[in-house]
Amino acid sequence: MASKPGSRINVTPRGLRLLGLFAIGTIGTALAGPHLGQAFAQVESAERVVIYYGNETTPAAAGSRNYTLLLQALRLDGGPDGPAIADAIADDATISPAVARSEVDALVRSCGRLHADIAIFTNAMTMSGSFMFCRQGSGMATLPFTGAPPASDRILNRTPLSRPEYLRAALERTANDLTVDVKLELPESGIHK
Repeated sequence: MASKPGSRINVTPRGLRLLGLFAIGTIGTALAGPHLGQAFAQVESAERVVIYYGNETTPAAAGSRNYTLLLQALRLDGGPDGPAIADAIADDATISPAVARSEVDALVRSCGRLHADIAIFTNAMTMSGSFMFCRQGSGMATLPFTGAPPASDRILNRTPLSRPEYLRAALERTANDLTVDVKLELPESGIHK
């Protein structure tokens, strides 16, 4: 899918939508307030951390009845822009996981070369109970990751990283894997439980 002049859909030149939150450490600090910044500030100043938090569309979400009904409603009753919006959402089911895989592959290749620790979280990994971690100067490892308990809403469980409890858990797990004795005290107003 290519961007058309005047289109509201942003697509990169290679036809892939960019996933946000690559440098989640910085963004997370802004969202969570000074407490999170203090926690990561206790990491040695020479140590850098890259946290990739890829909230890609999962096959479970794209194959759900809710997704099907949404696309159908947009195509039938979504007004003049409805069909185009439905097509973009349907394309996202393919594009979003492809972008996440590409970005994860690039980070895995940079492990050992990038002067930073790297933590990688995607919906697919989270649903399988894992994430990837690279300690600066060593290899990539797949480690267990348990986020929040399942939500009562099955739709939320199909894309777990869309829940703020998982952002909290990912940041806490990364801080723990940095072997820093830090307990993240996030304010209630920043990231909701």
